[in-house]
Amino acid sequence: MSPRIRELALMALADLARHTFRTAVVGACLAAALVPYLAGLAMVRGLEREARVSLAAGADLYVTGEAFGRTRPLDAAMAEAIRAVPGVERVAARITGRAYVGGALALVLGVEGPAAWPAVPRAGRGIEGPGEVLVGAEIARALSLSPRDLLTFPRDPAEVFTVAGVFPPAAGLWSRDAVVMGLGDAQDLFGRPGQVTEFLVWVRPGFADTVASRIRALNGIGSVRIQDRALVGALVEAGYGTSGGLFTALFWAAFACSVLAMWVVLGFSAGERGREVGLLKALGWYTEEVLALVALENGLSALLAASGSVVLAWLWVGPGRGAFLAPYFVRGLPPVPLAGLPYRFGPALLLAAVVLSETLVLTAALVPTWRLARRPPLEAGT
Repeated sequence: MSPRIRELALMALADLARHTFRTAVVGACLAAALVPYLAGLAMVRGLEREARVSLAAGADLYVTGEAFGRTRPLDAAMAEAIRAVPGVERVAARITGRAYVGGALALVLGVEGPAAWPAVPRAGRGIEGPGEVLVGAEIARALSLSPRDLLTFPRDPAEVFTVAGVFPPAAGLWSRDAVVMGLGDAQDLFGRPGQVTEFLVWVRPGFADTVASRIRALNGIGSVRIQDRALVGALVEAGYGTSGGLFTALFWAAFACSVLAMWVVLGFSAGERGREVGLLKALGWYTEEVLALVALENGLSALLAASGSVVLAWLWVGPGRGAFLAPYFVRGLPPVPLAGLPYRFGPALLLAAVVLSETLVLTAALVPTWRLARRPPLEAGT
């Protein structure tokens, strides 16, 4: 580093320390828009990544009944016919539905072989027999439930369930309002004996299209809707892309207000900046040197604002659990959830924050400084 550049850098740091109010206000204006923007997009990307991981670990085909464009139940006995289709490796029946429990709307998940869930994190034990359930953290908090407590559904008050375990907040977003039970218990709860919501089908590589065609042709299965992993992935991408786009649109509206406030602050400091420029020109500084000093000063200010915004955004979505922001992306979450949403701060997101901050601050500072630096010293200082 040349002595002149070192001197300019030291002077820029001294200017930042001398004009603390101006630096703080500019940084606050940038952070007011950057922090929610970074936090929101980090959660969108974290949710999308978690959805893709779940999708990769899920089935190859999802088979649901269809009638007049709406979902209908399927006969559980069709599982054996699907297993007999060449190319099918495994079939699992599942029931998914919504039911109120204690005034809270829960996602009821009826699964085959619930005793095979020991790997899922939880407090308490797993399901060992009929009449036992696992409940999510939000449901457990809303109803003050713990292992060995009793649970009933208003749609069938005569049937009493025992809480075998409670999913912790960190078990996953899917489990927050879930009630997991055996397939038979779910059929009794919804009054659908011998029926299921869907079949999850795992197939050999390259057999997805063939298996889907043969499932549609099975006798007795009726009209079905079959979604493969690629289609579900496209729906996931479209859904989170829409959420991110809407949030970005709101961000730009807020960012415009922050930019106007920042430019007003810099405009009020134009008189003081003019006197500084006039003094530097009187001392023999070239216009390029004045611009370099201002660029260094405001570039450091923007870098500090961008770095601080990243830290604040991480504190918001990490230790702060995305309070008051998470419900915007996941419907039904309380303002302060028990566990934060998954998030991801990628290099592209961080680089965008720095570039945006630098562009706005340098544009707002260099244009008026360039005009002042071209004027005679006495005029620049007035």
